[in-house]
Amino acid sequence: MTTIRPFLPTTGAWAFPFTAYYILLSFRTAYQRRKYYVIAGNRVSASPAYAGAFPNLADDPLHTAVRAEANYMDNIPLALILAALAEANGAEKRTLGWAMGALLAFRVAHAELGLFWKGRAGLGRIVGYYGTVGWMLGVAGWGWNLLMS
Repeated sequence: MTTIRPFLPTTGAWAFPFTAYYILLSFRTAYQRRKYYVIAGNRVSASPAYAGAFPNLADDPLHTAVRAEANYMDNIPLALILAALAEANGAEKRTLGWAMGALLAFRVAHAELGLFWKGRAGLGRIVGYYGTVGWMLGVAGWGWNLLMS
């Protein structure tokens, strides 16, 4: 009997927690849509029943939920591709695992300690943004180095 070894086991293992967090963000958006009766759009004011309820966009819970979900999806697909390419080219699995954990922490900080913070002004936005950009540059460079060596 032939045993099939897992392909990209580190990236594959981290796909679950990244997906689980995305589902949480998606549920938050759906909850706000249901709560304020907004079928389409990204603001509570899109609902006639709540027109003008949140004149300050930073206080609009639907807009915040939509932005948190969208910001996550702006970054994670590319990050997972970069991780998979690095792993496929020989990245050390333990180091990649720590890197994936750091990326998830950056993205959670961006939303939970940034966007969902009062006024969307939490320090998590800065940590999450720069951490994610640094992570992508680092892993892309790591992957490039592995490919060229």
